[in-house]
Amino acid sequence: MRVLIWSQHLLGTGHLQRSARIAAALARDGSDVVLANGGPAPAAPSNGYERVDLPAIRADNDRFEQLVASNGAPVDEALWGERSRLLAHLVERPLDAVVVEMFPFGRRAFARELVPLLDGWRRQAKRPRLFVSLRDVLVEKPRPERAIEVAMRVERWFDRVLVHADPRLVQLDDTFAQARRVAAWLRYTGYVGPVSAATAGGERRQGVLVSAGGGAVGRTLLLAAIEAARLLAGALGRWTVITGSGLAERDWRDVSARAPVDVELVRHVDDLPRRLARTSVSVSQAGYNTVVEAMAARCPMVLVPFAAGAETEQTSRALTVRAAGAASLLHEVTLDAKALADAVRARAALPFPPLSLDVDGAHRTACLIAATLAGRA
Repeated sequence: MRVLIWSQHLLGTGHLQRSARIAAALARDGSDVVLANGGPAPAAPSNGYERVDLPAIRADNDRFEQLVASNGAPVDEALWGERSRLLAHLVERPLDAVVVEMFPFGRRAFARELVPLLDGWRRQAKRPRLFVSLRDVLVEKPRPERAIEVAMRVERWFDRVLVHADPRLVQLDDTFAQARRVAAWLRYTGYVGPVSAATAGGERRQGVLVSAGGGAVGRTLLLAAIEAARLLAGALGRWTVITGSGLAERDWRDVSARAPVDVELVRHVDDLPRRLARTSVSVSQAGYNTVVEAMAARCPMVLVPFAAGAETEQTSRALTVRAAGAASLLHEVTLDAKALADAVRARAALPFPPLSLDVDGAHRTACLIAATLAGRA
């Protein structure tokens, strides 16, 4: 089975990480997979699939006001043209399946490179099956006609919408007004968690793990966390603060200068799921991957969702996890060290709820794609 995955992140790298897990699962099942990555990202092991990096496009700030190239210059026609040429090269050979991450539910600005491809595939006599890869919750759309446009595009082009969530916890209806209209397309895969979902074993949980995702918008949380660690003075064990590789160098120096000597400060770790399985409390924003990994590890959470501009996704996810009893919620605009220290101390005293979640979404995504191609889904 030949599969192309198109993935585009604009701020953090969470979208790419989820797509990479799906690509690896497809490759493990024997598929020939190419992951077309449209955002800036460091080199990474392929895990059995090929990653092709398109000329990178990202957001210029945390309000997504403008798309820029990797050097910060506004995106021009030459860059769009080069991306389109690379994509055209990738689709020259016959494909069995194409997975488009987020579009048409998001990434509206990228319609210019996707719509010609989607229209072309639909006209082919022997066309690939077309799938949307969709996270658990969406940013709320203030204009109702946008949701109607999304539903029409699903009906026009796609065979399935693969929702990477456990419907026992959250459903697409919660954040997408036209979910009933496209209900026949929807398949829930479970959350796309780590390959070996870490769960609490015999190890004693201790310490606090602070993570800021990719780090591009984590400065406020990081500064509050190191002051909260100072206030608690080791009462819950050692604090580890993971800033994210995308934290600006000047912010890294600022955080480093303020961190107490007993706080471990690192930019990146490769074993976050294993660390979460041994941690008393996880402090983080409410990005998809971090929350899924903490739930898989059954690690109590204090969530400080990113909510700049019109972003509602992380707040919605944090509210859902809090309602399930697995997290406390603080808001970034009112965040201070004392509030964070109090929340961490209180959450450490509470057990993780008896919450059973499906986090094998990468493998189930691969199975659903194969089943659709075989006419069984």
